[in-house]
Amino acid sequence: MAGPGPCGRAAPVRGLLWADPHRLPPNTLAYPAAGLRGWLEGLSYVPHAW
Repeated sequence: MAGPGPCGRAAPVRGLLWADPHRLPPNTLAYPAAGLRGWLEGLSYVPHAW
């Protein structure tokens, strides 16, 4: 897996994209997005649709 490309631009690798966790792409699945939001808020557990 590769990191950000030259000049800080995200480099897609096999359909993956490095993205700023504060600005997720609109096609991000709901449960990983909820986990990332929880992580950004310092939560250790995020119940999503349970």
